[in-house]
Amino acid sequence: LEPEEEIPLKKFFNNLEKTQTSEKEKVVLVSTGSYCPLHKKHIESFEAARASLSNYDFVAGFISPSHESYVNFKMRMANSCAINKEMRIQSIRLAVRDSDWLCCSSWESNQSYFADYPAVVDRIRKYVLSKLRESKWSHLEKKLRFMYICGSDHVFKTGLDRPSNNNFCDKIVVVLRPPEHLQPVGNHLLVVPGFEKPVSSTLVRNLVKKGDWDNPYLLDLLPKEVLDYLKGENVKFRDN
Repeated sequence: LEPEEEIPLKKFFNNLEKTQTSEKEKVVLVSTGSYCPLHKKHIESFEAARASLSNYDFVAGFISPSHESYVNFKMRMANSCAINKEMRIQSIRLAVRDSDWLCCSSWESNQSYFADYPAVVDRIRKYVLSKLRESKWSHLEKKLRFMYICGSDHVFKTGLDRPSNNNFCDKIVVVLRPPEHLQPVGNHLLVVPGFEKPVSSTLVRNLVKKGDWDNPYLLDLLPKEVLDYLKGENVKFRDN
């Protein structure tokens, strides 16, 4: 793939142009996470949000892989192993290459320090707005909303179910996995149904580490572009 900006905006501006006459509010959706590696259900969470929240125009979705220090710590706590940031970034870029709205934001991964999710959303918001104000679409700023997408486990762990913790974005999109249930308090949470079957990212990592490329579970969960890339790179995991 060609070199890409840390926060690429080509798809964002393309979608602003397509929806310029729409009266709907326009959404930039942001997620953070290890993505070690990214799998199809990550992509499906974004698509589930767009499909369920049809009263908005989704103009960009940024998938932000976390800083290596966080990923290494998380994998160590889970007695698992980590993929380096370059491979995680490239895997995401390959997986969303043909999407008309999803992008990989590498800003978080490229910092010299760990930036938590509110700082990541804030950085993306400020950058997008700065470029929007320089463009011919600056008048659309009043319709633009920045939303953070995550699972209900993250909501409860971080207290995002409380409105007072939602000052870093306009709304939080919560993707549920049956039989999970969440009763929103106030209007800061938008709850959407997610995928039905549970997914084990640990199992995905273990299968990739073993090189079990023909395993049905792996074939079902990894986008073909990601599987081919990791297989071709003979991906090396860093044990923790």
